[in-house]
Amino acid sequence: MYKCLLPALLGGLFMLSLPQGRADEDEAKAVIAKGIKAHGGEDNLVKLHMVRVKSKGTMTIMGMNVRFTSDVICYLPKKLKQTVIFQVDDQKITAVQVLNGSKAWAVADGENKDLEGEEFKALQDDNYSNYVESLVPLLRDKDFTLSALAEAKVNGKPAAGVKVKAKDHKDIDLYFDKESGLLVRLTRNTYNAETMKEALFEVIYSDFKDYSGVKQPAKARLSKDGKKFADVELTDLQLLDKVNPNEFNKSL
Repeated sequence: MYKCLLPALLGGLFMLSLPQGRADEDEAKAVIAKGIKAHGGEDNLVKLHMVRVKSKGTMTIMGMNVRFTSDVICYLPKKLKQTVIFQVDDQKITAVQVLNGSKAWAVADGENKDLEGEEFKALQDDNYSNYVESLVPLLRDKDFTLSALAEAKVNGKPAAGVKVKAKDHKDIDLYFDKESGLLVRLTRNTYNAETMKEALFEVIYSDFKDYSGVKQPAKARLSKDGKKFADVELTDLQLLDKVNPNEFNKSL
């Protein structure tokens, strides 16, 4: 008993002697390190930088519940291609968005449109969020600043929070299940195309499964400003050895 208690007491005194910012950072890094291990370890998680993800679900668009399927190719941190097919009554509508470094465009109804301003920034934010969620860069890249957040309840269970800051990017708050270490919640501010204003974006993850050594959520619930706008179910995840650069060309 005494041998177990003594290190804990010494640890508490040591932490009290540290500047609060340093204590928060160390706590945050420990949470991220546990999360990396829970999701499959560094060697496996770095493979998420080249990945293809397919999913299906429902989304609320202009007050209507619309079914969709999605096919996303990520080449983190600078490239992203997402193809979404919406089912509206008997009609299928295909929309494609591509981010290729400092340029982005969208294709809908056969028309190609360059994305600029807030739309471009929103797509960059989406891809940056993917990069952050791969977790490993948070401990490797000195451009990230981490700090601990107050504990929260996610899916009815306690979760440890970490705020992620980086220059030229909006803050992202990550929450990890305290028992399993898995990433179960993410919040960030993002552009809402429907209102053309900034909104608080939240994702709640659940139903974690193993995909080639990487543990990822098979289900997600997405909300903006506290209102649910999508339920997503992952149908396939492929870790890629390489990505064809033509995927990100403008001639789609």
